[in-house]
Amino acid sequence: MINYLSFIKNLFFTKAYAQAAPTPAPTPWPLLLQPPHAGAGSENYELIDVLYLIGNIISIFLILASVVAVIYIIIGGFKYVSSVGNPETIQQAKSTLLWAIIGLVICLAAVLIVRFVWSKILGTPPPESF
Repeated sequence: MINYLSFIKNLFFTKAYAQAAPTPAPTPWPLLLQPPHAGAGSENYELIDVLYLIGNIISIFLILASVVAVIYIIIGGFKYVSSVGNPETIQQAKSTLLWAIIGLVICLAAVLIVRFVWSKILGTPPPESF
């Protein structure tokens, strides 16, 4: 009985100190290119840092443009399905699909062009995330 009472006393009346979980180190956004070295100030920037910045801007733009193109493909497909035989609506849907696919092809061609230019300027292949 005494063991039971001491268990209850320890369970409810003993102070428990919680330890804070260690804060994980922040990880960079995985889609962005990371420069090969970290500079402490503006005097440590080199051409490669500028190229990585430009590469990040182009990468973000291409991702957004591709998402918009896919959304327009979905909208064009929905218009086509819901046209109910109306020739004017069918023509609008075909036009939307055509221009969305052209936009997506331009985005993919832009990636290839940037990779080609990157390899010619630096003489090395571009990072895998680009």
